[in-house]
Amino acid sequence: MSSVTELAQRFQGPVVDVDELVAALEATGINDREAAQRYGAPSVFALGEQVLGHLREQPAPWRVDRQPPPYLAGALARAALLLCALLPLAFLSDSFGAPVLAALALVPLVRALTPSGLSRAPSSQPLRPVWRGLHVAPPSLVRERVARALVGLVEAAAIALVWWTAPTLQPLLVAVPLAEIVVAWHRSRATAGLDGYEDLRAFRREVRGLAAVTVVALVPPLVVGAALAAAAYRLPYRLSSHPQARDLVLGMAAATLLGGLLAVTGLLCARGRIVAAAVVAAAPLAGTAVVAWLLHAVVPGFAALPAVVAATGIAYLLGLVVAAHSTFDPDEYR
Repeated sequence: MSSVTELAQRFQGPVVDVDELVAALEATGINDREAAQRYGAPSVFALGEQVLGHLREQPAPWRVDRQPPPYLAGALARAALLLCALLPLAFLSDSFGAPVLAALALVPLVRALTPSGLSRAPSSQPLRPVWRGLHVAPPSLVRERVARALVGLVEAAAIALVWWTAPTLQPLLVAVPLAEIVVAWHRSRATAGLDGYEDLRAFRREVRGLAAVTVVALVPPLVVGAALAAAAYRLPYRLSSHPQARDLVLGMAAATLLGGLLAVTGLLCARGRIVAAAVVAAAPLAGTAVVAWLLHAVVPGFAALPAVVAATGIAYLLGLVVAAHSTFDPDEYR
């Protein structure tokens, strides 16, 4: 007669509920007759309960009951670096084009050199020594940082587009730190908080809770940006007659939507969706170019700012859908 303990060793891993364990036992060819003859259990269901009891009694090396790693200091440091690139754009006019656009080079550098906030998981590959204490990163880490740098370049281009068309970028100064905190909090919970689940159902509940909080935190900029865009065309009479009032409100809408878009691309990078993040960040550029090409010859006096707002809002919404799918899928956390 075989030992239940030996059978439990075959199913070591995250503890599941008894129904899924019975299904796994039956998939290996163990039925009621086999359970009675080999393991002395009256049924395969009873055998599953015995195996599950052994799994819960044994110390589980795959479970790591620890607090999530700190994230706030790193998130604020990355936000401060990004704000250094955005401050000239927010307070200087386009007459300072060259130095202002040069400051945007900080965006891909921050994305590439701060992997703790944007990578799916910390790299386990050590640095390789080359000559007299000089070390070089492994090829996989180099490729990861290059891909994040490309995302940063596309983000910088989207920021430059909004800066070129919008009268103000001050909402970005508030949106960027909040976006960095949300992304860093999500990654902190995903890398540590999900390691201590007791069964598959608890794991899925934890994933749903984490995903729900993360997605809900990314919705307000979309709502506020859409509300500002709608309000720009329904201004009170005294404001509607002002030549700059509509552009000012549309500019605030574009900056708000862009701040949320940066949060979505950061979350996609944190989930390992580098290509999706680059596509979402490039969507405002492509959308604005298409609208400008279609309407420039048809609409007299075509203005780029409404097209930028629409393209950024659509890209934000599509990116939020992709990010929600990535965060709600339990398989993405394996």
